[in-house]
Amino acid sequence: MSTVHIEAIQFTHSVNNKDFDHCIRILPLFVQQKILRYVKQEDRDRALVGALLGRTLASQQSNLSVEEIEIDHTKYGKPYYINPSCLQFNISHSGNWVVGVVDHRPIGIDVECIKPIDFEIARRFFAATEWFQLLALEGQEKLSRFYDIWTLKESYIKAMGKGLSIPLDSFFIQILPEKIKLFLFLSEMQEFIEDQSWYFQQYSLDKAYRFSVCAAHNNFADTVMIRSVEEFLNGLMK
Repeated sequence: MSTVHIEAIQFTHSVNNKDFDHCIRILPLFVQQKILRYVKQEDRDRALVGALLGRTLASQQSNLSVEEIEIDHTKYGKPYYINPSCLQFNISHSGNWVVGVVDHRPIGIDVECIKPIDFEIARRFFAATEWFQLLALEGQEKLSRFYDIWTLKESYIKAMGKGLSIPLDSFFIQILPEKIKLFLFLSEMQEFIEDQSWYFQQYSLDKAYRFSVCAAHNNFADTVMIRSVEEFLNGLMK
């Protein structure tokens, strides 16, 4: 069984214009146009790196060049490889990080910067079990647990590839010391049942972020390959 491969690209400052102009030409014209529609430079930079990372992950796992990688989107908006069709991937970005994952089976990834939030969001959208988990906590521990649950739920939704058609309260995540479990609501039984067909892993980037991966098997990489944006783009310009 192949290992889920994960990479994270860190931004410490904006991409310089020369590198941006060089690297965007690697991408298909319609992707270039989409990136350039962003008004803010930081959004253009992250869109560029995300588009390149998705192609780089496939290139590393195949005999294809980055330019030969073809990507399309499902009706739910999930990106997938046309070439190589044997691989699946997912990308996420938040703040100073763009993260990506590639595997031979369905996969999802989510990274979020920890910021103060209105916990009414959790009460409205999380399953009751998750909301009660949060009620038992206070302060920073409560905030961190919110982002644990949020990124785990998002990684599952992205692995499923059905977007917002999956209600956030139709399943819940149970975080245990030894394992992260998924429970789905079965309407015919009117109860939550554990789904053992999905596996979860969380990784540390830095203390200001939460980062979760959902996969169809449990052969996760032990570590994440972390590179600066300069190192990543320089590798593409050689």
